[in-house]
Amino acid sequence: MKFEIGQKVRVREDLKAEKPYGGLCFYDGSMEPWRGKTLTISKYTTAGNYCVKENCFCWSGEMLEPATLSTGDMLNALMANPEQKYKNMRTGKVLGLVDGVLRNEGNTNNAYIITFEPNSKAYAPYGDYATGNITDRWTLVPEPPKPVPFEEIRKAHAEGKKVKVVYPNFNNKQNTVTQYFWKGSDSGDNSDLSPLGLSFYMIHNGTWFIGE
Repeated sequence: MKFEIGQKVRVREDLKAEKPYGGLCFYDGSMEPWRGKTLTISKYTTAGNYCVKENCFCWSGEMLEPATLSTGDMLNALMANPEQKYKNMRTGKVLGLVDGVLRNEGNTNNAYIITFEPNSKAYAPYGDYATGNITDRWTLVPEPPKPVPFEEIRKAHAEGKKVKVVYPNFNNKQNTVTQYFWKGSDSGDNSDLSPLGLSFYMIHNGTWFIGE
């Protein structure tokens, strides 16, 4: 099996709604809230899929990825996607690749050259302050969500996606208010996202995002 019982995994961020992965479909409505979340493998199914502790869904191996990476895997992932950043689970340091140089976020004076073996695997010098111990584990730092215009928000909401707005408190501009909207919401939020059901202040002063 790809993952072991008790292993922490993450639901892939790039899953497409209603598309089959390893014989199972990713259902946009019920499974969407778990996108990008960390789960714990609890048991295997007879079909070779996975059950997890956190929910009642079955997940295929194609839907999941390791929640943490070894130092070597982290460096190889950076080689494949230089835009990503990774956090060291032991030290809390965040590293990113800038023009082929591994940098420790928050201390730009520390730069660590990544070299490449003939088999195209990347590595940094053993014992390097940036990469730490060879047994360290790394986790991907998700990119912060990007604001989306309200018209795109309405379209995403109509497609069944969860959206949120962050706006200044009307009585105290130093504080912000966050509200979520999704179809079928029973939270008291305006679930149909009609402009008539939202305040002018919220629409024009809020920053809107798709997802969490």
